[in-house]
Amino acid sequence: MTAVYMLDTNICSFIMRERPPAVLRRLQAAVERQDSIVVSVVTYYEILLGTIGRNASPRHAALAQAFVARLSAILPWDREAAEQAARIRKDLAAKGAPIGGADTMIAGHALAADCVLVSNNLREFARVRELRVEDWTVDE
Repeated sequence: MTAVYMLDTNICSFIMRERPPAVLRRLQAAVERQDSIVVSVVTYYEILLGTIGRNASPRHAALAQAFVARLSAILPWDREAAEQAARIRKDLAAKGAPIGGADTMIAGHALAADCVLVSNNLREFARVRELRVEDWTVDE
């Protein structure tokens, strides 16, 4: 059975920079298993932000476009993603342990789409109940 992996922005950045090697090995293994590799439209937005502004390089824009072209999909934000994100925000606020807005949206999107979230930000994402998270920066 194949899995659907939703890459967080930091993992996308590692892949575009082709380091660390552990991320590339884990990505290659997922591709060989024919798993789906997706990003949330929120992550796509964050990738696009890196291609604009005074400090943006044309090289980064080309890398970002090449990276996005190889994804299985960019998942659109929908009602269920918004509802999951709002639930996460409420739950974590009640515990006094909120996470950032974009991370809340990405976590909600991963839950709504039944994806395994790939991130090296386990400190925040581990707070989200029921969210399956893997850190590909470390070898299995």
